[in-house]
Amino acid sequence: GIVQAQLLGFAALAGLLFLLPYTGMLPPEVRWYGVVVVYFIRNAAQYFIFSSNQTLLNRTVDPKYRGRINGLAMTFGSTAKAVGPIGATMVFAWSLRDHGVLPVSERLYFEISALLSA
Repeated sequence: GIVQAQLLGFAALAGLLFLLPYTGMLPPEVRWYGVVVVYFIRNAAQYFIFSSNQTLLNRTVDPKYRGRINGLAMTFGSTAKAVGPIGATMVFAWSLRDHGVLPVSERLYFEISALLSA
């Protein structure tokens, strides 16, 4: 059903975000193929999540309030798309410095994204 599709999308997204930085370890001849495959599957997972969210929202909200709730959902989604890259860029730039702490590396952004998606 729809909930299973959403859970599948979240699981795939979390796994792919965790694996994305490791595509840099592939041989140079196939590295970009790996990146393209990971991004293709990641985008498919995001479509699963978005479609499931909208369907569940439309099924659970009273028709009288459906337009208002859809508008709020789109507003919050657009705000996250605008603010997310700014915050993610700061985390990624901060993680590039040598902090001497084990989990802080260039993969920190991807690990945080995977945890938030799980």
